[in-house]
Amino acid sequence: YSYRHVLLVDEHFCTLASIHAGGIEEQNGLIYVADSRKGQQGIRVFDIETSLFEVPESLQSEMFGYRYVLRSASFFHVPTKPSFIGFDPDLKMFLVGTYTHCGNAVGM
Repeated sequence: YSYRHVLLVDEHFCTLASIHAGGIEEQNGLIYVADSRKGQQGIRVFDIETSLFEVPESLQSEMFGYRYVLRSASFFHVPTKPSFIGFDPDLKMFLVGTYTHCGNAVGM
């Protein structure tokens, strides 16, 4: 196998500016990414089988030099700012959490 970096893009092949993929989970060929950008606050879903595209060499500079892009297949909002995502195989459900800074750090 050969590994490569892949640029995540939206359904219109636009880059996801300032995305912080704080959590990534793969289930059944789909990649779920926690998108905590202001105004987004949801989960982006990428289908590895149908949404992976090779960027023509003439357009790679527009895609920050990436040879491959993975286009978002869907997006859904969640009621909290998703800092991370995971999957519980026993419960057969996704778990989404939020990072919050609480108070002053001790000893600093």
